[in-house]
Amino acid sequence: MNSNTGYFKLENLLNNSSTAAHEFGHTLGLDHPHILDIRERNAGHHVSPGTLVDPQFQYYPEVAAGEKGGTLNPFTRKVLQTDIDDLKLGQLDFDNRALPW
Repeated sequence: MNSNTGYFKLENLLNNSSTAAHEFGHTLGLDHPHILDIRERNAGHHVSPGTLVDPQFQYYPEVAAGEKGGTLNPFTRKVLQTDIDDLKLGQLDFDNRALPW
């Protein structure tokens, strides 16, 4: 199981940011993707800040991808079906027996 230790920037937790949900995804077993350039996919999906995305998903759309402010802004991050599929929830074995306590 993955874990996250560290800190959150307060500004990344306010005003409908997806940072808390992103970090919770790690507790469910999601890793950061290996591909950190998702430009031309029209999606700022549920990946890490630092990912190269189309301008509308960047901190500052007017700067070039990869420059300061030219990476994924967590306020624009979205959860895609592939993120949910990566959890492999269908493989969980739910036991309907009563708990012992």
